[in-house]
This record gives sequence, C-alpha cells and structure tokens, in this order.
Amino acid sequence: DSANYYLKESISMYLLSKDTLNAAKLQYNMAYQAISSGRLTEGEDIIEKVTPVYVRYNDSISLGRTYMLSGIIAGTRGYANIALSEYFKSLKIYRAKNEKNRIAEALFAIADEYLQTKQYQKAIAFFEENISLSKEVNIQFYVAQSLNYIGRSYTQLGELDKAEENLTQALELSQQLAFQYNIGKTYLNLGDLEVKKKNYEQAQEYLKQGRKIFNAMGIPNDESVAWVNLGLIEIEKGNYDAAIQNFDASLAMGKNIEDTDVILDA
Repeated sequence: DSANYYLKESISMYLLSKDTLNAAKLQYNMAYQAISSGRLTEGEDIIEKVTPVYVRYNDSISLGRTYMLSGIIAGTRGYANIALSEYFKSLKIYRAKNEKNRIAEALFAIADEYLQTKQYQKAIAFFEENISLSKEVNIQFYVAQSLNYIGRSYTQLGELDKAEENLTQALELSQQLAFQYNIGKTYLNLGDLEVKKKNYEQAQEYLKQGRKIFNAMGIPNDESVAWVNLGLIEIEKGNYDAAIQNFDASLAMGKNIEDTDVILDA
C-alpha cells in the first residue's frame, strides 16, 4: 500500500545518507506491520537486520522494542519460554531507563504469556504490578484488561469470590472507557465463572452478550469462542440438539473445535 511504499522510500533515503540508525527505526515499523499481519518470518528477518544496528549505536529503547516483537513472534509460535525471555529483556531495559509506559507494556506481555501457559499465580502477580503502574501513568485500558485477566485466572484457580470481584471491576471500568473489546472478553470470562458455579442460565446471558459484541465488532474468533461455550453449557444441561446448533454456528465461522468429539459421543 501507499504507506508501506513511502516507508520503504524513507528507509532508502536514510541508507543513502548513511543514517543507518534512523533507517533501522523505520525498519522496526515494517517488522511491526509484518508481525501484525501474521507474516512472522518476514518480521523476524527484519529484526535480525536491525538488532545489530541498535546495539552498535547503544539505542537501548529501540532494542527493547525489538525484544518485544521477538517475544510476540515466539509466543505466537508457541514457544512460551523464549517469549518470556524476550519480554524480560525488554523489561530490564525499560526499568533501567525508567520508561514507565513501556514497563507497563512489558509487564502486561509477561503476565499474558503466563496466563496463556496456565501459570495463573505468576500471571496474577504481573497483572497486579501492571495495574499499579498503569494507574500511576493513567493507562486505564491496561487496568481494565489486567482486572479482567486476573478474574479469569482466579476462576481457573477455583477462587471464585476473587474472580467475581475482579471481573466486576473490569466490566465497570471497561464500560466507563467504552472499551468494547474488553467488555466482550469480560462477559465471556463472567460466563466461565458462572459455569463454575453451575449457574447456567446466568452464564448463557453473559456469553450471549459477549457474542453480540464480537459480532458487531466483526471479530469472528472471539464470537466463535462464545458459541463453543454456549454449546458446552447445553451439553451440561442435556440439550444435545441445542449444543450441536451452537457448535455448528462456530464451525460455520471457520474455527476448529476441540470439543467436537464430545458432540459425536452425544
């Protein structure tokens, strides 16, 4: 596209003038765009080129940002330990520079990686640290997301009162911020919480609200998760025809369902 064309032209101009550092900073943007679009290998190749430049010029902040991108690549590929190693390298740099906004970013990435790998206590600790710092620098979106994921972690640990407390706070803050995506995610997590309590009717209401939000936002993956969870509730209630309808709705959105064998057994 035109933005990418002008970015490449700017990089070429910096390289012609032998300003390799500014060229590398623009190349970081290209790496970020590639990774955001799922082109991980392309992003990785760019990172390998720019990292030595940042080291040579002692540009630690740019180096920290590059470690963050490397962490995203590793996490996306399922290499959690590598992802955490990269995030912690970023965190060390940002703390040395007292870059509080970037510290918050690294803390959130670390916490999220722990959450994805089901290390819930560690996730909670880093999300709580993120909340404390995010309040200090007024990044309320991080506060809302961290509260949500702390709630999810407590649900998985079976500490349901703590889960409800954090999820309720997450929902209230997200609604104040009009943070629609996190509202939807919080509804899904509230649904999971109510399933743990065997309050299936309330769980369905939360999941339907989350599904509606993701449908309106055009986010099929999260909408599909809601359909799957609604189907699992119907199985718990013995409503197998309704369960199959919910699973079919998810399959129609192109998501693979690990619980398909449950339906076949039914």
